[in-house]
Amino acid sequence: DLTADNFLQHFERYRRTGYLNGYRFRREELREYLSDETARSHLERLEKDGMVIDLLIDPSHAKDVVQLATEFPKLSIVINHCFRARIVDGTVDEAWKKAVEDCSQFPNVFMKVSSLLNFAGTRPFTETAPDELEYYLPVLEPCFEAFGEDRVIFASNWGVAAHFGEIDSVVRMVSEFLSSKGEA
Repeated sequence: DLTADNFLQHFERYRRTGYLNGYRFRREELREYLSDETARSHLERLEKDGMVIDLLIDPSHAKDVVQLATEFPKLSIVINHCFRARIVDGTVDEAWKKAVEDCSQFPNVFMKVSSLLNFAGTRPFTETAPDELEYYLPVLEPCFEAFGEDRVIFASNWGVAAHFGEIDSVVRMVSEFLSSKGEA
């Protein structure tokens, strides 16, 4: 909790282990932190110490990402799960596209292509998500185009992805997609 007075005490303890790389914020936490003086001072410390902020958010939080990236330009920010994209009738909505474009303007913001099978909106354990690359291109292409090869990160989200299909399908589709972008 970045608003806690004892945050730095815990941060230092975890940092000394050598395993701490950053923190994940969920949905409204980011907005709350941006408006709290104590949390903002802790964000400054995270920025100074090279920590990464991983955001589990949706497109409605894009303005918060822009504010965070602007006010903390040396803080590495990762948008998790492609803003929790949803493909409906072969497309993603305009708000999602705008959020991706707006956030990509900041060199300290990265897009994590993860939880790919969730984008289909199928029901876990009961419906298998599509396993053809073409189905996911409405998400993959805009993310790659906006963030480029140096700011797109892949993660399988293995445990959750297995609720919707085969992890091997995820790896195959992303490998196929990246192969189409060239060796670099």
